[in-house]
Amino acid sequence: MNQKVKKAAIIIAIPVGYALLMRMVFGLDIVKDFIRVMSVTFLVATPFVIGFLTVAFSPRKDAIRISYAALAPWVPIGVFFVVTLLLAIEGAACWLMILPVFLAFATLGGLFARFILFRKDKPNKLQVSFVMLLPFALAPFEKLLPDLPARYEAYTFADIHAPADKIWANVVRVRTIPEQADHGTLTRFLGFPRPIRAELDYAGVGGSRQAIFSKGLVFKEVVLEYTDQKKMHFSITANPHDIPSTTMDKHVVIGGDYFNVLDGTYELERLSDSVYRLHLYSHFTLRTTFNFYASWWAGWIMKDIQNNILQVIRTRSEAKLLYPGMSLSTKKTLVLGASSNPERYSYLAVRRLRNAGHPVSAIGRKAATLGDVEISVDRGAIDDLDTVTLYLNPVNQKEYYDYILSLHPRRIIFNPGAENPELEALAFANGIEPVEACTLVLLSTGQY
Repeated sequence: MNQKVKKAAIIIAIPVGYALLMRMVFGLDIVKDFIRVMSVTFLVATPFVIGFLTVAFSPRKDAIRISYAALAPWVPIGVFFVVTLLLAIEGAACWLMILPVFLAFATLGGLFARFILFRKDKPNKLQVSFVMLLPFALAPFEKLLPDLPARYEAYTFADIHAPADKIWANVVRVRTIPEQADHGTLTRFLGFPRPIRAELDYAGVGGSRQAIFSKGLVFKEVVLEYTDQKKMHFSITANPHDIPSTTMDKHVVIGGDYFNVLDGTYELERLSDSVYRLHLYSHFTLRTTFNFYASWWAGWIMKDIQNNILQVIRTRSEAKLLYPGMSLSTKKTLVLGASSNPERYSYLAVRRLRNAGHPVSAIGRKAATLGDVEISVDRGAIDDLDTVTLYLNPVNQKEYYDYILSLHPRRIIFNPGAENPELEALAFANGIEPVEACTLVLLSTGQY
């Protein structure tokens, strides 16, 4: 092996080996009452020592250069991070959040080693030993710092040009959010689960819903205070034992030892006749000795999630309500999968839509007549169509994809049994709102 390459490998290997040893020791359960990874000592002293060792074992002609002393320690930091990720010792989200701290203190450690090298050819063994034991020397003092839970608030809002009733309908029932509609930036970058849906079972105090995120993350929400179209305050509970181990790093798992979300509140404020401001508050707790730093990241993450959800609500609420020529009380609807069999839900849907005064077109496997509605087998053009309501299973929907999209409806209702992520994604990509709901329930509750 080339002598220079061998020397460079040793310069990197020593601090990386030290870092891995510290991570192993600080992660042991038997010493967690005295030292632990989630501590100022580990996050500050460990990278400081890594920086010091990198420069201390480097050739003096390189080490005394400020640029080298400041930046060379970043190399073993990067190697250390990669190794722990490959060995699944830490998750990417954790490392990305602490990376700025590690790099900063590694630089300080490198500059401290340079300071010593200016006074002598190289640090003596006593100096190196003292620096290497620095994390253990500082750990007892950190025990004096409080680690009581601290409560924080994340606040976001969105101004929405839509009627209050439509905004509120999208608040209490956040229907399935296709991946294309996910506008989370920080959370996506960190690999956090994205919101999928959250539908309230009862609009009032005591109502509950499950806020479902990707990767198996589920929050249970219970309404504590409710004023229709004005305010909804709810508790948020996550059981860390129910969250798959691959979903989140154990140091940032919600409901775990260090981070928890407590509650959320929606408030709808009228700004003018056509504009409302939707406020969204949440409260969370942190329990670390470095809350001053962790709270920045937690706040940014919570606000990113909230802004993502608010954007979905705004987009859906501002979606075109009516088409030219349609009355305020009707929505032209295509029932796809219609049947003349009175035992079929599609039969009931046609009947009840007409009873509610909605113009109805129907397509089925067999031609038939339901009152004043003709069930056709042909796929004719339909102007000014508001809604397609599906009574076909996902397999039978495939042949209708192009036809449905060519009609440019405002929304597609996926009735129970018709849910189809593929078509929902296509709909969203074409500016059509996908809705997982029951047409009969929407009609009976006045939400159609």
